[in-house]
Amino acid sequence: MFAHFKIETGSKTGEINDLTIKPYKLEDKTTPFDVVLYASEFEPGAVNFKLMYSTVLFKRGTIERLIVHFVNIAREVSENPGIKISSIEMFSPGEEESFFHSSQKKIEGLEIDFDF
Repeated sequence: MFAHFKIETGSKTGEINDLTIKPYKLEDKTTPFDVVLYASEFEPGAVNFKLMYSTVLFKRGTIERLIVHFVNIAREVSENPGIKISSIEMFSPGEEESFFHSSQKKIEGLEIDFDF
């Protein structure tokens, strides 16, 4: 899941009659989905990201690679806004060959090729 929030940084508190409203930092300890990427704009040109994932489903290394791929995609799109999706490189140099090579698995003597 992807969620984008644009947060106005004007007033941090508000009042309604005798009620004062102020921000409260809430720490998320669980994620409602397998993977959630939050993007928050606090000021123009500055986007903060927070990635949450199920530790039951994903290893930390897998998520770290996912983050690197996301950064690679974001960098390509920001450097070339007119780029076609099919032309975007998400893998780092040398990673693509390693990825496809390791995707070939053997299960009980049966060889399975994963084509992406």
